[in-house]
Amino acid sequence: PDHAPEPVAGPDNLCYVIHTSGSTGRPKPIALRHRGVLNNIADLNTRFGVAAGDSVLGLSSPSFDMSVYEFLGMTAAGGTLVLPAPGRAKDPGHWAELAAQHGVTVWNTAPALLDLVLEHVERTAAGGPSPLGTLRLIMLAGDWIPVKMPDRTRQFAPDARFISLGGATEASIYSTLFEVEATDPAWTSIPYGRPMANQRTYILDEALRPVPPGVAGELYLAGDGLAVGYLDLPDLTAERFLHWSYGPVTDERLYRTGDLARFGADGLIELLGRTDLQVKIHGLRVELTEIESVLRDHPRIKEAAVAARPDRTGAPALVGYAVPREGADLDPEEVRGRLATRLPAHMVPGAVLVLPAMPLSPNGKLDRKALPAPPSPHARHEGGAVSAEEAPSGPWEERIAAAWREVLGVEAIGRDDDFFALGGDSMKALRSMTQVPEVTLADLYRFPTLRKLAANLRDTAGERGAEEGAAGPE
Repeated sequence: PDHAPEPVAGPDNLCYVIHTSGSTGRPKPIALRHRGVLNNIADLNTRFGVAAGDSVLGLSSPSFDMSVYEFLGMTAAGGTLVLPAPGRAKDPGHWAELAAQHGVTVWNTAPALLDLVLEHVERTAAGGPSPLGTLRLIMLAGDWIPVKMPDRTRQFAPDARFISLGGATEASIYSTLFEVEATDPAWTSIPYGRPMANQRTYILDEALRPVPPGVAGELYLAGDGLAVGYLDLPDLTAERFLHWSYGPVTDERLYRTGDLARFGADGLIELLGRTDLQVKIHGLRVELTEIESVLRDHPRIKEAAVAARPDRTGAPALVGYAVPREGADLDPEEVRGRLATRLPAHMVPGAVLVLPAMPLSPNGKLDRKALPAPPSPHARHEGGAVSAEEAPSGPWEERIAAAWREVLGVEAIGRDDDFFALGGDSMKALRSMTQVPEVTLADLYRFPTLRKLAANLRDTAGERGAEEGAAGPE
C-alpha cells in the first residue's frame, strides 16, 4: 500500500520466542509478549535517560535474552548498536577498540565479559585515556557480580552508573534492579535488588506462604514481564507458572524461578543459590542434565553425570563423570573433544573422570554429593617445577605456557599438560587468547595439550610468529 500499514500486533501478541537449556536435553522455547518486553525497555530507557546519543556494544549472543535490550532496547531509544567485526566477537581487545572508536556509552553484558575487557585494559593501560572512559551506564546480569567489580570498573569508567539486574528468561529480560553507588565492605555478594516497574517479587516457602525477612525461600516473579509460557509445552508451563492467592493478593500469576533468596530488613532481595540442578556458567544458564544426555550418547559410555564444583577462584566449573560400557576404554580427551562438537563452549566440562561405577544413595539414586573431586591442577608438578624433559621447548611452547600459568594460576606447565585438565574452561581460554591471539577456541579444543597446540601453531603461523608475538609491538 501507499500508506503505513495498520498495526496488527497488540500488547499480548508474541514479541519473540527464545530457547533456554532443557532438563531432558531438549531446549525449552519461551514465548514472550510485546507488553512485557516493552515494559522492560521503557523502564530502563526512561530510568537512565537512554536516548539517541547513546550507543551499546552488541556482545550478547542472540540466543541469550540480554541481547534483546541491545537490539530492541537501544533501537527503541534511537541509539546506536555497535557490532564486533566478523571473527572478532570474542576478542576483548577489539571490544576496547570499538568502545573508544565509537564513544560507547552503555555496557550490557554478563559480568564475565566485563571482567575480560577490564583485564585487557589493565594490561595495556599506559597512562593515556581509558577506552571505557565514555561509558555512563553499565548494566550487568546473568551471573554473580564480584563485589570488587564496581570499584575496579570505576578506575576506567569513572562517570558510569553501575547497575545489577536480575530475573529470568521467562520474565522478559530483567525483573529486579540494584544500583551500586558504593560497595559495603560487609557484603558477600551484590544485592539482587528490588522489582522493576510493573513487576513484583515474592519469596515463598514450600507451602507457598510468604517468608519473613531474613528467612530463605524460593523466589517467584510476577507482573507484566511474565511469558505466555513454554511454546507447545503445556505440562511444563503448568509446572512453572501458577496462579496464587494469599491474604490481600488474589489470583496472582507467578513464575517459579528455582532460585533460593531472602528479603533483607530493608526489602532488598539477596540471592542465595539454586534449588535444582541449574547452574550459571559465565552468566549463561546451564542445566547439568542436558550435558549428561549428550555424554550418554557416546557409544562407549554406559552412565554419565555432570557436577559443578568451585575452581580456585570460587567460580563454578563443570566436571563430567563417565562409566564405560563393559570392555570399552574411554579417553577423557576424546570424550571432551566429542562434547565440544555438540555443545556450546561454556557447556563443555573442563575435566572428565572415568569411574568404575556411579556412587548411589541408599534408595538407589545417583548420590551427587559422593562424586569425587577432580585431581588438583597443582598436584601433577610437586614443588612448582617440571623436569627438563617436560619443560616447554621452543618459542611457541614458552609463550603459550606463560599465558596458561597466568590464566590458570599454576606455577608450572609441562609439555603434555592439558589446558582443561589443569582447570581451564571457555572463559579462561578467552583470557589466554588475549595474550596469544593466534590461538582460536577451536584450536584449543582440538589440541588441548601444550605440545600439540604449539605444534599446530608452528605449522600454521611459523616459528617467527611466536617470536614476534612474544616481543610485542615496539
